[in-house]
Amino acid sequence: MLKHELQTRRTARYFTLGELTPQTSHIWFVLHGYGQLASYFIKNFESLAGKDHFIVAPEGMSRFYLGENKWDRVGASWMTKEDRIAEISDQIAFLDKVFDQFAGYIQINQAKVSVLGFSQGTATVWRWLRDGRVKADNLVLWAGSIPSEFSAEMAEKLFRMKLYIAYGSRDEYLNDENVKKQLDELGTIKPDFEVIKFEDGHRIPEDALAELVSRMKG
Repeated sequence: MLKHELQTRRTARYFTLGELTPQTSHIWFVLHGYGQLASYFIKNFESLAGKDHFIVAPEGMSRFYLGENKWDRVGASWMTKEDRIAEISDQIAFLDKVFDQFAGYIQINQAKVSVLGFSQGTATVWRWLRDGRVKADNLVLWAGSIPSEFSAEMAEKLFRMKLYIAYGSRDEYLNDENVKKQLDELGTIKPDFEVIKFEDGHRIPEDALAELVSRMKG
């Protein structure tokens, strides 16, 4: 058996929240977690959208039914372990195209850029910043894990950004031991990152998001 690959057209989508105007000073690229749709995930950021902040939520290109029959709710994933390298390459190409839609505005208006990954989206954000065209002022890893393929190139890029780690004390997918291990690893590379720990589970509470934004302004 021989494996063959070819590139074919695929329609991907992203959602935005807020209005992009000359007063917009901050653009967010927010990447959802496993089994979520961007149209629902972006609602976590409704409190941010306004004259200053504009939110962009790309959606993973692998959609599937979350239940056992075709009438169940649909979710999306960034990738699986199957044909992993090609999937990572495809997702980065897609995210670069999304970023390109706003790159001109960012350059002309000198808007700040924050990239936030939630859960599975943390690894996707990490790889995008490492291999893609996006340039960010802030990187937020929310309730997720750092991918295993950390590189010296990524470490160099980290020093150009402010790094924030956010997680809930009752997160069912993370425990204190796992979080501590990741924070210790990051501390050897970029010791000036900030941690936001909140009393909640695997989600983005409005008050924790407000604290993040407050720290960014500081």
